[in-house]
Amino acid sequence: MTDLLTYLRLLRRRWLVIAVATVIGAGLGVASTMVHSASPAAPTTPHYKATTTLLLDNGDGSAYPSAFSGLDQMAVLTTSGPVPEAVATQLGDATRSAALAQQITTLTNGTTNSLAITAIATSPEEATRLADAFSEQLLTYIGQTDSSRYQKAVANATAQVSSLQARIDPLIAQAAAQPGDELLQSNLRALENQYSDASTTLAQLQAKTAPTAPLTTLSAARAVAISTDEFQQRLSLGRLGENNLQANSGTTPAAASASAASSALGGKVPRAILGGLFGLLLGIGIALAKERFDHRIRTRSDAEHAYGIPVVGEIPATTAKDQRQHEILAHSAPMSTAAESYRAVRSALAFQYPAIATGAPAPDGRPLVVMVASAVPEEGKTTTAANLATVLAETGRKVLLVNCDFRRPTLHRFFGLRDEPGFAQRTPVPGVQVVTNVPASENPAVVVARQRQVVEQARGRVDVVILDTAPLLSTNDALDLLPCVDSVVLVARTDTTAVPAARRAMETLDRVEAPVLGLVLTDVTDRDRGNYGYAYDSPASVESAIASDDEQPLAWASAEEASR
Repeated sequence: MTDLLTYLRLLRRRWLVIAVATVIGAGLGVASTMVHSASPAAPTTPHYKATTTLLLDNGDGSAYPSAFSGLDQMAVLTTSGPVPEAVATQLGDATRSAALAQQITTLTNGTTNSLAITAIATSPEEATRLADAFSEQLLTYIGQTDSSRYQKAVANATAQVSSLQARIDPLIAQAAAQPGDELLQSNLRALENQYSDASTTLAQLQAKTAPTAPLTTLSAARAVAISTDEFQQRLSLGRLGENNLQANSGTTPAAASASAASSALGGKVPRAILGGLFGLLLGIGIALAKERFDHRIRTRSDAEHAYGIPVVGEIPATTAKDQRQHEILAHSAPMSTAAESYRAVRSALAFQYPAIATGAPAPDGRPLVVMVASAVPEEGKTTTAANLATVLAETGRKVLLVNCDFRRPTLHRFFGLRDEPGFAQRTPVPGVQVVTNVPASENPAVVVARQRQVVEQARGRVDVVILDTAPLLSTNDALDLLPCVDSVVLVARTDTTAVPAARRAMETLDRVEAPVLGLVLTDVTDRDRGNYGYAYDSPASVESAIASDDEQPLAWASAEEASR
């Protein structure tokens, strides 16, 4: 069952490929009928058929009965056995009996007691000749067979009478010489009874007229032109040995020909269905092939196998509108499934660092520093950082969110702020402030040093610092920040992150022994997850500024000023 569900999910992911292949297949099926109808007709050989109709007449009983009384029996005799052989001999080629029989179709009609023998050929003369030859040879064979049978019956009856007479004559003489012999008299009477019966049978046979064929010709053969389809249909029936048809069964050649004209490959709709079926199978094959060579992460198990760390949060896919507007769902929709998923990440962080849950300050006043990183761009790293900061702040923690991806800063857009380097700005989310950037420098090492200074200057001011860093495999910035990081949260997106990239990212972190908390899997669509129905009390009021006691924004010193 698990394998079946896996394949169904696979086909669902590749539905577009399968649908396109199916539509193309159906379109080609319809197009094939158009091409066939639009193509110029090739010269065709004329075809003809000729039919001889025979009528069954069993007579009035005065003639010796025929051995052939059934129309179906006579139809079988027409297309097999001695009749086709006699026709082939008559036409001068005894080896063509089987081929000639294939050109014959018989049709019996029990209502009219008729047998129609139809011959097909490429000329009217040949069709007429074949129909006449087969009917004549059938009548000849039946007549000869019945005559031989009658003569044999008369000869057998005559011989029996003569044999009994020869046995009776000696017994008569013995009975006259021995009148008191009862056994002899009994044998004589028995033989005389047998003689009487045999004589009666012989008399009855002699009283019958000579046997005649029970068939008479109702209409002679006359050739008519037929279509190529009907010709091929009749010839196909002959080759299959199914050329003995019955009128009352619906298996007439005309019905078979009409069926062939509208068969599974005849019209647009059937061909569209057939083409669609082939396209569907081809699409499924393409989908399986693409899946075989596609190394992107699809499921939770794929992610955990690729990264070698547990998934601590599965974030459901968001709408395109939310993505364009950089929506923080943990703030705008706190009861949503996405918000609960980010809280699961917060719980995992609190389990590893209990101070997050208890609210106890660090002994040295140093905040917990969490790095949110990913292997490659476009994996939802910044979205995760913004939402994680929000769910941490709703527990009463003071959170500073720092954009460390100075090459492509986007964090300020989630909070509707301007990108003003060097300042910790208030946000619409209570308890969260954002450093959108640090003063730029042509030397990345200087920028990273300033980012470290931000972390250091947050000591005693906030409870948690979240660093939104550049992708691990794109730059070395994130690795340079690891010495001041307490925990790393990796982010991967389903259907985007490739397994090789995931493994390289983990190898990079393993080399420096980074404290990886776990993996957040974004854009999850394979799970049917409904919203939780819990109700929350209003969050506790928190201070909205972290800079100084007079609520002024905090300007960060440059690296040069700090060194002085």
